[in-house]
Amino acid sequence: MDIKNATLAFAGMFQAVELVHQTAYHGFIKNADEAAFKTSLNSVLLLNPDSTEAVYEGIEGVTLGLATLVQQLGYGKRTRSSELLRYIIGLHILERQLHKHPDLLKKITDGIEQVVTLKNVEREQPFDLTEHLANIYQNTLSTLDYRIHVMGKPHYLKNSQLAAQIRALLLAGVRSTVLWRQKGGGRLKVFFYRKKIIHKAQQLHRLVTET
Repeated sequence: MDIKNATLAFAGMFQAVELVHQTAYHGFIKNADEAAFKTSLNSVLLLNPDSTEAVYEGIEGVTLGLATLVQQLGYGKRTRSSELLRYIIGLHILERQLHKHPDLLKKITDGIEQVVTLKNVEREQPFDLTEHLANIYQNTLSTLDYRIHVMGKPHYLKNSQLAAQIRALLLAGVRSTVLWRQKGGGRLKVFFYRKKIIHKAQQLHRLVTET
């Protein structure tokens, strides 16, 4: 397994679910994490990246994800969230189910290509990337047998704008899960390589926070 790149992809997964958690319980993304939100959504648009770092616009793009990964998987006394870990497992399940439905995968790819084209067109009205990605998720991954059940405050979950934000983030999470798999990751690999993944995540997090 490519430890560095797999860890970056894994951090992308944790970043997406942490932002889902923030949205579902607070109705907004913390100011400090707004850049992480934009990076997660933009990661979906890069279908043929030159590198894993390019997917997240550099290692700093998953700073939140690296910190969340260490917090959730690290050793010692840490505040862990069963919800975040359940979402991570859910992303793995969705990615595996998607792998068995090439028609849906093509539909997602075609949808993303259309979004990229629309994003680059000049227009008078602002382009809502969140809404477009949410629609792709709803028309594809939401049709699979398994669905991720997001926990949170009902009045936030019932808000159409916030619901779209959550769907867009889940699509970003699945995108990172696909990348994690491509770099040699897998559900069992987490157990076998846990120590190495945590160490690399800590190393990468220090690299972007201490410079």
